[in-house]
Amino acid sequence: MRHRKSTKPIIAVAFYSTYGHIDALATEVIKGVESTGAIVKPYVIKETLPQEVLTKMYANTSLQAKYPAITPEDLKEVDGLILGAPTRYGRLPSQVDNFFDQTGQLWATGALVGKFVTMFTSVAGQHSGHESTYTTSFPFFAHLAYVPIAYSNPAVGAVDSVQGSSPYGASTVAGADGSLKPTANDLAVAEHQGKYFATFVGTFVKGKQAATSAPATTTTTDAAKSVPESTSNGYAVEKVTNEPTDKATSTSAPAQASAEKTAPAPAATPAAKAQEQKPKKKGFFSCCGDSGIDK
Repeated sequence: MRHRKSTKPIIAVAFYSTYGHIDALATEVIKGVESTGAIVKPYVIKETLPQEVLTKMYANTSLQAKYPAITPEDLKEVDGLILGAPTRYGRLPSQVDNFFDQTGQLWATGALVGKFVTMFTSVAGQHSGHESTYTTSFPFFAHLAYVPIAYSNPAVGAVDSVQGSSPYGASTVAGADGSLKPTANDLAVAEHQGKYFATFVGTFVKGKQAATSAPATTTTTDAAKSVPESTSNGYAVEKVTNEPTDKATSTSAPAQASAEKTAPAPAATPAAKAQEQKPKKKGFFSCCGDSGIDK
């Protein structure tokens, strides 16, 4: 990622929508991200099915033209990715897997490390992959850092109507024929997920930039080596020296020796004076030292 001074997180919202259910949730997710002041970049995930198949599926192909198609290079410029896609047998559709396969170079160069991801989905029934779609995607999410919404919003655990959502992220029940639309509760959780994720990533970005821009602190050793030095204008300045502290002791040694030479000798005691004045006896063995025989 290129260096930037702004502490605003850059969030990509990339989704694949066949009939419009994921598109409806994505609109609310984007709204939630924008409410935090984060920079949001919306994308669609490129379609891989031929037009003939899409026509037989009654797919809403106009959604592909809503935003630009995301590329692996786009992930280099963002701090977080919010991924949206419907479930296919409890896992993500092949279009999303195709995008994952293109990010191998990012993984190999470590370009995914330190980025965050979260996801929202759409399923056919109440027990049709609300959570398994997330868990089967974790082999990819393990290369980033997944941020679930948990029960940070009471609407996640509501049971008063047929609705989606789980601690992993927002979701909606589309029905087997796709006739059901996201409920007000589904849309509220989707907006909450966008806001929650952007706030989470924004906190990390601000902390990271604060840590990298903090000034270097002076160590105790360096401070001990600093000695004041006066200048011609009379002000003291700090001068750092790498010389050992023993030098100060060695420079004062000559002065100390000189002081010892000029200092007067201590006065002799009376006993010492008497011993000096006492005449030494001379005897036969005086040449051999004081043997005590002539005493």
